[in-house]
Amino acid sequence: MSLLTTVGLTNLDFALTCPAGFLTNWNVSSTNAAIASATVAMANTSQPQFSFGVQGGQVLQGSSVIGSICVDALPGSSAFVPLAVANFGATTAINSPAAVSAAQGGQVVVVGNKPLLGASLGTNSSPMLTLYGNAGVNYELLSTTNLSGSGWTTAGSVTLTNLSQLINLGGATNRMQFFEAVQP
Repeated sequence: MSLLTTVGLTNLDFALTCPAGFLTNWNVSSTNAAIASATVAMANTSQPQFSFGVQGGQVLQGSSVIGSICVDALPGSSAFVPLAVANFGATTAINSPAAVSAAQGGQVVVVGNKPLLGASLGTNSSPMLTLYGNAGVNYELLSTTNLSGSGWTTAGSVTLTNLSQLINLGGATNRMQFFEAVQP
């Protein structure tokens, strides 16, 4: 977790909201020497509440990494699990509430029994896919330009050596193209 603040903070609290049924056993650890306490409490199964307090005489100010969040995935389906920041609050060194202008969430990729594909743009707007799956498994990458038909063709094959692999699709085209990863 990264923090950017223009005022000195002594306490920081926020919740993460996410869909239920994917994540469990939330844990937080501090990596910043100014932080005296870092805790997580479960408001409900899909909204962990995080709290950070600093050492006496210390403040969090400027740009810094404040810690890491660890979580376990529940068995079952693969999913891109969005994490949204909610209930953000902070206290300044003069014991007044700090105004929050922005808080950015994230996402957890849960790899279950089926692969996932993420799309992005690489250098020069080159289309890229990220294949998420299980290490040691061979996946076929299929593509089509029309979802209403049965025109899926094999675009390649990938054996994962870890949980993800970046796939460069080459130059950008102006035609619509859809991709799917399957385990043959």
